[in-house]
Amino acid sequence: HLGASVCLAPDSAKFPQGSPSSWCCSVCRSNKSPWICLTCSSVHCGRYVNGHAKKHYEDAQVALMNHKKAEKQEKVQHMVCMDCSSYSTYCYRCDDFVVNDTKLGLVQKVREHLQNLENSGFTVDRHRKRKLLESASVNSKLLKVNGSPASLCATGLRNLGNTCFMNAILQSLSNIPQFCCYFKELPAVELRNGKTAGRRT
Repeated sequence: HLGASVCLAPDSAKFPQGSPSSWCCSVCRSNKSPWICLTCSSVHCGRYVNGHAKKHYEDAQVALMNHKKAEKQEKVQHMVCMDCSSYSTYCYRCDDFVVNDTKLGLVQKVREHLQNLENSGFTVDRHRKRKLLESASVNSKLLKVNGSPASLCATGLRNLGNTCFMNAILQSLSNIPQFCCYFKELPAVELRNGKTAGRRT
């Protein structure tokens, strides 16, 4: 039944846009665990998310049972799908992962096509990030040249290695107005203890 289920040509224009790992379920729009049907190329989420890939198979089976023609039943079955991240293939009829391929090697061809889509998407993303970094670098050079005081901003706490967690907590707390007001209302350490920088005056 693998040959009857894998109808998707690797060069098909039916594939969604973007990289396979970023595809979303056509029902719930979740991008967690996307699976592509190897019959119709629709993308659904896996059974541990919302189970729309399995529901797609079950709905197709109900439609086939309602259809009276046995030859139609053998031709179109949406039982085999591929994980868009790991490229593993699963058959809902067997309720198991598929390790073999069709005589024409269509499963492997689809797998290679998805990997190529993923790699080309990764290359485009990397190129886009490089362009953003270059433009940010040019902007920071312009700020340094102009030297305006408005371009100077307060920086976060310095990470000393073992203080990373403490820095994250203090950064979060500093965004709470009540927390900031409490410390702003405290008297200076020098006035409270009668000390200046740890020395008596």
